[in-house]
Amino acid sequence: MTPAFAYLQTRLQAHHGQRLDEHGWRRLEMVMPYRLFLKNARETSLAPWLQTISESDPPALLEQRLRENLFHDIEALCHWSPPSWQAAIRWTMTLWLLPAWQHRWRGEPLPFGVTLVDSDPMIQLETAWRNGASLPEAWLTHWQTLCPTQQKHAARAMQQLLQRLQQHHQQFVALADASIAKQARLQLQQSLREQFRRAAGMPAAIFTYLALSALDWERLRGHLLLRALYHAADTE
Repeated sequence: MTPAFAYLQTRLQAHHGQRLDEHGWRRLEMVMPYRLFLKNARETSLAPWLQTISESDPPALLEQRLRENLFHDIEALCHWSPPSWQAAIRWTMTLWLLPAWQHRWRGEPLPFGVTLVDSDPMIQLETAWRNGASLPEAWLTHWQTLCPTQQKHAARAMQQLLQRLQQHHQQFVALADASIAKQARLQLQQSLREQFRRAAGMPAAIFTYLALSALDWERLRGHLLLRALYHAADTE
């Protein structure tokens, strides 16, 4: 483990250890009123994602601010990481914007609060998409070009992570029942936790940590938007 990755692993491990556990999630999910849910969530490790959230935010603005706070976290992760890996880390931000890019390429209005900046990689993705390629696969192909060459053991850890995420995606899109989908997410989370431990000190730990953060962010977003929509309907 290089000194740079030793420092990074220490930061990742500290933040990973602060993640809300399943007991904490279930206790939070029992709170249905929007304002009380928001108050309780701010008393957990989810608080950094809620710093700019107001009780009066309409759902579209709420989602915009959640996304901005997530991107802020990813940018902070870049600053902890070796410079050679920062481009690959930043590229993960575009994952949340792929649906918006598709809207743009179809000539449809962009979702509220979404700003897109043209770049050569996005032009490449558009070309691949218009030629019938899978957009996630095109995204992954470019991400792989941004990853520095790794030693054999580290490359194997990264490949295991990608295989697990791809396996989850293939299974998840075929699930129709919400309870089964929730269980699939929990199983993915558990396997990622195990991979995070095994990948300590290797680049795969960065992206395993990001995948776990994405699961937490998605879960928080779902609960907030559900309650915000009901709250907005009640106040009309």
